[in-house]
Amino acid sequence: MLVDARNLSKHIGSKILFEGLELFIDNGEKVALIGRNGQGKSTLLNILAGDELDYLGNISRQKNLRTVLTSQEHLNTKDLTVIDYILGSVPHYLEYEKVIKGYEEGIHTNHDHFSDAVEYFSNNNYWQIKDLITETLSSFQLDSDHATAPLSTLSGGEKRFVELTRMMYSQADLLLIDEPTNHMDYIGKERFISWLDSVKQGCLVVTHDRDVLGHVSRILELKDNKLYSYPGNYSDYLKQNTLSTTSSVVLYQNQLKKLAEAKKKVDWGLAMRAKSKAWKIRYDHWQRDYDKIKAETVKPSFWIDQDSVQDLDKSITESYHQFKEKNVIIRTKSEKEKLSQLLKIEQLSLGYDAPLFKNINFSIGSGDRVFIKGRNGAGKSTLVKTILSQYTKVAYT
Repeated sequence: MLVDARNLSKHIGSKILFEGLELFIDNGEKVALIGRNGQGKSTLLNILAGDELDYLGNISRQKNLRTVLTSQEHLNTKDLTVIDYILGSVPHYLEYEKVIKGYEEGIHTNHDHFSDAVEYFSNNNYWQIKDLITETLSSFQLDSDHATAPLSTLSGGEKRFVELTRMMYSQADLLLIDEPTNHMDYIGKERFISWLDSVKQGCLVVTHDRDVLGHVSRILELKDNKLYSYPGNYSDYLKQNTLSTTSSVVLYQNQLKKLAEAKKKVDWGLAMRAKSKAWKIRYDHWQRDYDKIKAETVKPSFWIDQDSVQDLDKSITESYHQFKEKNVIIRTKSEKEKLSQLLKIEQLSLGYDAPLFKNINFSIGSGDRVFIKGRNGAGKSTLVKTILSQYTKVAYT
């Protein structure tokens, strides 16, 4: 086992991020961490990496465990080139490179140290590693100019690709990866998923990308200050989440029903308590019962994917729509509903000095969900902006 966390809790002031978490990651295991924004996912990664020490609980780590976390900030890297920044996480590379260069330049004369460094480079394929890193960066659309540029000159999205490349060459035992496919086109994503499938290290990946979630062996969900573990990939998670959410909806319905009945008694007692001492005692008893039930009636976070909602019992579906998270949109249209055409594109070409694309044709109907796929710079955003600009100039008919 790489890491085993017990009774882990984190508070920020009076706010509880999570309490009593139980978490373990095994050798070679690929685990995803999901949850709504603000639940503490990135904080949990920082705790596991050892960068965040202000927490309660116990964490046991494998002896000599080497952990690497994708960085969101790049302080003290102003003068580092991209490739030098990545090489800094390659085990012993900079150390032995210094020995080899120093020996060749006559600065160091210890032949044994030089021989050890050369042997280490050969055994670990370090003679070719700069070319391999440059090739990996290229798969994320960062060319050789980016590889030799100062890290500080790259955009936030480009730095994310650099972080992933650093992970790939770090040879760490545990990789902690935060939102790896944000800003990534489909070819870069395929490259990342292919690497994730092949990697031998343990991985904990914060992601909501369904393509990535389909390639993990377990999903952890941070919800309502607790951590829930679901064995399997995203498809398995959806089935288990539907069952647990359905049970939670029924339980919450029953709690609300009990609360409403208790409230009726309190209202009745309030009207009658002045009539006698017995009514006053009865009212006080009902008020205490109501306060207790109210304190116990806490709304959980409800979320089910759209396809699973359509398979729920009608009574559960209605309650789910009433209680579900506000930022989750669920549509349950009948398959027989006729779709009306909202948009039709015919023979559209767009570009500046040279066309980005030529003669494209498609239509979108009411209820359609369309995914535009293409590499960065292929014209996806230009297409969407062009469509929106047309709708501001013409009237609906």
